[in-house]
Amino acid sequence: MTCPCTQLQDAINELATQFYTILEYLNTAHDFVPLNGQTKASDPSVHPEDTDKFIETQHKLSINLIEKIKQIDLLIDTLPSLYETEQQQLTQLTQLQKQLQEIGQKKHSLQIQKDLLQKQLDKIILHFTAIRNHLFMLG
Repeated sequence: MTCPCTQLQDAINELATQFYTILEYLNTAHDFVPLNGQTKASDPSVHPEDTDKFIETQHKLSINLIEKIKQIDLLIDTLPSLYETEQQQLTQLTQLQKQLQEIGQKKHSLQIQKDLLQKQLDKIILHFTAIRNHLFMLG
């Protein structure tokens, strides 16, 4: 997993790309509206979309922007607080390292327990196999 700062930078870059893409879309897909009795302007590079489709697309693009901004807000919330001192951050890091070590020890003991249970199961299977073989040879 990448660090929160890298994730935040990537999300901001994606947001900037979204802004550019949206502005480019709006610039090329809009229709011209005449002002105060003027004639409707035209531009050969602009191919206006149907009004309903244009509004629907604007709505979808707006939702995408909102979702990206929410993602950025969540990433910002994962960053250390400005009000946390370096010592507080180091204390939290030490606590997390201790938790990781405890979990690693628990995992190791569970692995040993699993191996013991596996050996017991293997013995039981071999025992039943021997009994089965003996019964079929007699039968």
